[in-house]
Amino acid sequence: MDLNTLLHALKIRWRLLIIIWVAIILVGIVYAFLLPTLYKSVGTFIIRPNSSIDVGKDLVDAIATLSRRTEINSTYANIAGSRKVKDSVIDQLGLTSREIRDLRISGNTIPGTNVLEISVIANEPDLAKTVAGEVATQTLASAADIYDVFELELLDDFEKPNRPIESNKSIIILFAIFFGFIASVGTIFLIELINIQIIGRQSDQYINRRTGQYTRSYFDHRLSQEISRSNHKKYDYSLALIRLLDISDPDDSKSLKIAKNKFSELYDELRSSFREEDVITEFDVDTIGLLIPDLLGEDTKNRIEAVIEQQEAHTENGPAASIHQDYAVGIVTVERHEKNRDELLRLLSQAVFLATEDDNGGIYLRTDEGNNQT
Repeated sequence: MDLNTLLHALKIRWRLLIIIWVAIILVGIVYAFLLPTLYKSVGTFIIRPNSSIDVGKDLVDAIATLSRRTEINSTYANIAGSRKVKDSVIDQLGLTSREIRDLRISGNTIPGTNVLEISVIANEPDLAKTVAGEVATQTLASAADIYDVFELELLDDFEKPNRPIESNKSIIILFAIFFGFIASVGTIFLIELINIQIIGRQSDQYINRRTGQYTRSYFDHRLSQEISRSNHKKYDYSLALIRLLDISDPDDSKSLKIAKNKFSELYDELRSSFREEDVITEFDVDTIGLLIPDLLGEDTKNRIEAVIEQQEAHTENGPAASIHQDYAVGIVTVERHEKNRDELLRLLSQAVFLATEDDNGGIYLRTDEGNNQT
């Protein structure tokens, strides 16, 4: 799939692109404005030796422990943000499910210091302050068994937040705009890729890759479409089969090759002589099928005769002049009568069979008024 194909797909499906893009943007806007309003309360503590310890061994142990500042600070921070502390706070304060829904607790240490920062995010300002204080209490209690020679000394007390924390509404909307465009373009490309694969499979079914000619499957497909259109719009069309008859020396491989080449040339002559909307297919290995909309059988017969005569004139003096080549042509005119595909194919097969009864081949035209053999 090249760039031009993709750009063309965007051009013809721009309405779908806009619909997908706008839908994703609207989802992003709705999501952004449905986000709850949250408040954040922050307090800081200094981790220091317990004032109740005795001078001597306890102090020496405390100083030795304090030398592992990074480990200790990290421990207190992890305790503050742990599930155990959060559950203890919820039980202690008797929080409701609504209050718990947006509750977030975290503990962090300020790098290079013994300062512990505890922050609490909740959906109400008073709740954020209350929970933050209880978190500090529960953190100290949980850590006491680990480091009993230390305590938390309040540095900055928790305050009731006056305004909600900044939300990411604008970022969410910008992301929805960007992602919506990427998603809509990607959807168009995916649709185009699927269409190309479907067309590719149809091409394998409808085109003989060796000869480049339309196949019998394509003839049947177009005939079904033509029957439907004709029954609806009431117009005439004609069908024809041109069959290659036996050559003068079927055992001669050279003669057979020349005959096949003449048959292929006839196909090309028909393609160039008939209209673009006319269907010309490789009906069988030795038969060409034609479906001619808006053209009665007599006109089709005259055109086929002219093409065959033109081909014979081209090969009179060529290497294939010594090969005697005959064709049997069966033509059926469909004149505004509802017929199914199988019935038309049966009539067409009868027509080409009757044309082969002539030793030198011929043209058999079947119409609703009568039959004509030449």
